[in-house]
Amino acid sequence: MTSFEAPANPIDHVFRTQLKAFVTGLEQTPVPEMQDMRAGVLAFISAFAPEALSGTSIKLLTDTRDRIQTWPSYPTDFWWRIPYLDVAVFNLQRDMNAIRHLIENLAHGARGIRTHLFPPLGLALPLLDLDATAFVPQMGKNFEIGHLGNDQGICLLLASDTLAPRKREMLEHWRAIAANESDRETLGKACDGLYIANHAMLHEYLLIVLHLTEVAFAAQRETLPLFSVTPAQMLSRAKAHPLMQPSLCL
Repeated sequence: MTSFEAPANPIDHVFRTQLKAFVTGLEQTPVPEMQDMRAGVLAFISAFAPEALSGTSIKLLTDTRDRIQTWPSYPTDFWWRIPYLDVAVFNLQRDMNAIRHLIENLAHGARGIRTHLFPPLGLALPLLDLDATAFVPQMGKNFEIGHLGNDQGICLLLASDTLAPRKREMLEHWRAIAANESDRETLGKACDGLYIANHAMLHEYLLIVLHLTEVAFAAQRETLPLFSVTPAQMLSRAKAHPLMQPSLCL
């Protein structure tokens, strides 16, 4: 029996098969469109059904991530392809080092990379004190430079457990330093307690949920025991996550 064959728990089985598929896809050219969905499933299970994972599966995740980090092309081509793996490790081990690099690159010069990092980070929110990380200064850089795509960072702050007065303080500071009118308008609405659209992250999360549901029910059709945590229970937990809402406010 290989390390990736089906364990006794179906969710654990889904986790392992999606991890295997993700690793296989990492070295394919072009990168498969399903990569984010596969890694997203790992992060969702780690966030919303961690008790369903065996120690063996968690070790497979950490060993896989450690191995990817040793690749010569990791610092340039692969670090930004595995943020969902980073968040999965953080949620399971509460290790800030797992997501430190992700947060420190939220002001990356490439918009495609920069905006790719926000949805994974959102899945760490219930366990993450944004004010104790590089999140605030990195977002400040985005606003000062006039980078596009900052709405996701605003939504992360609004959805976080940061106290409302501190949220308002950050939003007002960002509005004061924002280089473009669009950001100033959005930040002004947030400061006034109006709702800010959360379409980008919600859309990505829903795609992950659809993929998770598909692979979970496919696993259940196999000769596996019943779920210890059912897909319905896991999705109910996910639905309660603040970033699963279409809009957010103070």
